[in-house]
Amino acid sequence: MITSKHYKAFTQYYEQYFQQVYKYVFFRTGKHKDLAFDLTSELFLKALEKFDTYQEAKADFKNWIFTIARNHIIDYYRSHKEVVDIDALSNILASPETLASELSLGLDTAYALYALDYLPPTQQEVLKLKFLSDWSNKEVAHFLNKTEGNVRVLVHRALQTLKQKILSLFSPIHAQTTTRKQFEGVIKTSPSISS
Repeated sequence: MITSKHYKAFTQYYEQYFQQVYKYVFFRTGKHKDLAFDLTSELFLKALEKFDTYQEAKADFKNWIFTIARNHIIDYYRSHKEVVDIDALSNILASPETLASELSLGLDTAYALYALDYLPPTQQEVLKLKFLSDWSNKEVAHFLNKTEGNVRVLVHRALQTLKQKILSLFSPIHAQTTTRKQFEGVIKTSPSISS
């Protein structure tokens, strides 16, 4: 049962983490703004309903809510396998130029986001958590049940793979200009719920 004390604590967590969770869901759902907003709202409602079971000693809230987010996205796609959303598909197939325009991003950042969809799922997830959700290596390691050293190696390899993918998809110039700093810029420029 949710008490007023639980609700007040949850409200503070909601205000602190909504944008980070939204960004994570946004990039896990093929950059579909409406779907990401709906899923994020649903998963926070689910978290509120279960908040009385949350134990801070077992996991910090950030890890807890992102676990709920990951599972909610998986559940959503399991139950919607047969449905193909043409709008979502057009977002995935959009050119980097379209992404740059629609999301108000620099073109180099749009190239990185476009190429990100071509990386293996593990590399996508580690980059999304690290740069799009602004997690520390320690937080990513805890969430993925890996060591911090493993996460550093995964991030390094994923960035190298990303550069190679940009090189193969676009041109050497784009691969050279897309650096770690370019990708980190997504944190500040990725869509918010108000865009």
